[in-house]
Parts: sequence; structure tokens; C-alpha cells
Amino acid sequence: MIGVFRATWIKLRRPAVVTAAAVAASLFAVMMTLGTFFTANLPGGSRLNGPPLFLADMSVPAMPGELIDRMVEVLGTVALSIGAAVIAADYATGALRTQLVRQPRRLVWLGGTALALASFVVILVVAASAVVLATAFAAANLYHVPTQDWTSSAAVSAAASSTGRMILALLGYTALGTALAMLLRSAIAAIGVGLVLALVDLTIASLAPVASPFLPVQVLNAVSLGGTSDISLAYAVTGTVLIIALVATASSAVFVRRDITE
Repeated sequence: MIGVFRATWIKLRRPAVVTAAAVAASLFAVMMTLGTFFTANLPGGSRLNGPPLFLADMSVPAMPGELIDRMVEVLGTVALSIGAAVIAADYATGALRTQLVRQPRRLVWLGGTALALASFVVILVVAASAVVLATAFAAANLYHVPTQDWTSSAAVSAAASSTGRMILALLGYTALGTALAMLLRSAIAAIGVGLVLALVDLTIASLAPVASPFLPVQVLNAVSLGGTSDISLAYAVTGTVLIIALVATASSAVFVRRDITE
């Protein structure tokens, strides 16, 4: 499994992957944070992926963590895309067949690959959170928002908690991306289907909020947001763990039984 882990990291370190992920995460982090400050200064407040937020309320210790929380949907898309791209590339290039010759135990290969992707997600979230916080302090200075409470122990705890919840949510998104790639064996198809399913999920939640606890994307997002009006944090955490477990079990069964040349 260690050998598979290292081999997967060789692919993840390629400029096409790591640069794209870093640029996308950083760009979205800056845009979402600046957008939140800009819209929070408007009469209706900021409604970017969360409850209304006003500039006058942004000096509280919990604000750094809340700004990190609001990144879940865009980072989730990045994580899903990375998971799908890495797995699909092995099918497209024929590298998977070569790797399975050296490591014929498919579940071992899958476990090592999953651990590598999970570690990549952790690094991605920590880096994106750092960009969010740096941008937030700069924007706070621009909009004259007091930040003395943002360096308190409560603020640090809130930011760390938000980062941890974001990691759990993105592990769910990554699991979905890898499962779709194993099923469809195409990065473009897997990412496309994933985005469509997320859009359907969001549409159903908007039309029938009572269905939110049963929609996977809403559950994953609720983890990062610390719970919502429709989904408690405890339910979201439990649901996310179940989603990851079910997706991992189903994709493992398909991967073990299905001919890789199909």
C-alpha cells in the first residue's frame, strides 16, 4: 500500500495537477472572501453560500471560521474534479493495468490511492484556509472592520474547527469523484455527471428544503457550515461518514469485479 501511495503522489505532484489545484483553490478563496466583504457592505448583506452577513457583524471571533466555511461548494468542486481526474487518467493511459501487474491485490491498490488523495485534500484545505485568512485580514483593513478579536483563542479555535469540518466534507466530494471515474472511466464524463448531480441536489433543496437531510451534497455542505437550519451538525457528520463508507464500499465492489479493459 505504501508503494501505491507514493506512486499516486508522483501523479499528484505533476504541474498539471498540483498547479491547477493550487491556482483554482487560491483564486476561489480570494474571490469568495473579497466577494463576501463587498456584498456584506450592501444593504441586503452578503448571501454568498450562507445566511445573510453584514459588515457590522464581521468583527466577531467566529468570523475567520465562517469565511472558511463558505468555501465548501467551490472547493468541493475542485476536490471532486481531482479525484475523478486522477482515477480516470489511470484508465485512459493504461497505467492502471501496469500498476495492477505490480500490485495485483486491487483493494490494496485502491486503499493506497485513496490515502494519497485524502492527504492531498488535507493539504489543499489547509492551504486554501490560509489564503482565506490572509485575504480576510487585508479586506478587513480595506473595509475598516476591527480584527482584534480575530486573533483570540476563540477565533483560532473556530478557524481550526472550520478547517477540520471542511476536510471531512471534501473527503466526501473526493470519494464521489473517484467513484464516478471508476464507473464512467472518463474524467470529463465523471466531472460532468458530478456537477449535474450537484445542481439537481441544489435545485431539489431549494424547491423542497424538507428533503435536504436526504441529499448527499446538502449533507456534505452542512458539515462544513457547522450545520444548517435543516440539517444539524451531528446529523451532517454522521451522514458524511456514511456517504464516504457507502461510496467506498460500492466503488470497491465494482473495481474488484469489473474487468479494467471494458
